[in-house]
Amino acid sequence: LMAVAHADAIKAAAEALCLVSNPTQLCVQGQWSGKDGAQGRVQLVKLRPDRFQALMPENVKIETELNGEITGAMKPDGALQGNADLRLAPGNLDLVANGEPLKVALGGGSVQAKATGKDANAEVKLSLGDLGQIASTARLSDLTGKPRIVSKVQAEIKDLAIVSAFAPQVQEVKGRLTADIDVSGALSKP
Repeated sequence: LMAVAHADAIKAAAEALCLVSNPTQLCVQGQWSGKDGAQGRVQLVKLRPDRFQALMPENVKIETELNGEITGAMKPDGALQGNADLRLAPGNLDLVANGEPLKVALGGGSVQAKATGKDANAEVKLSLGDLGQIASTARLSDLTGKPRIVSKVQAEIKDLAIVSAFAPQVQEVKGRLTADIDVSGALSKP
C-alpha cells in the first residue's frame, strides 16, 4: 500500500494509492475542488480468477486475467463524464461436466463504456475461441430524467456438440446457435 494524499477545505487529492498483491495491482487516484469538481482514476493490472477459486465450484477453473482502467469526472454543476476500458486476456475455461473434462478456449474480451452528461454507451465483447462469440452494445439516454435504452446482443455458438457434456441424456447434438436480440424502450420496462 502506497499513498500520497492531501486535503483542506478547498480541495483534496489522493495520488498513487495502490494495493499490490503480486501479480495483481489496483491503483486509485483522484482529486476534488469546489471550483473544478472531482476527477478520479482506477487502474487494475493482472487480476486473475484463481484469486476467487474458493468461491467457484470445485470443478471449474478459469485461466485468464483482467486489466483495465476507469476514469470519471463530475463538474461542480453535477454533470458526469466517465470512461471504462476493461480487457480480458485470452485463456481457458476448464470444467468437469458429467465426469468428463471439458476445455473451452477464451479468445479474450473487452468492456468499453463511456458516460457523458445524461447519456451512456457500452460495448461488451467475449470471444469463445473456436466455439463462437458474444457481443453486446447498449445506449442509455436521459439518465437524469426518464432513462431509455437501446441495446443489441449478438451471439454465435458454432458447434452445439458441447450440450452433450452438460446433458448426457442428449447425445449427438449437431448444429449452431445464432442470436440477434434488440431491446429498446424505457429502462424500467424495456
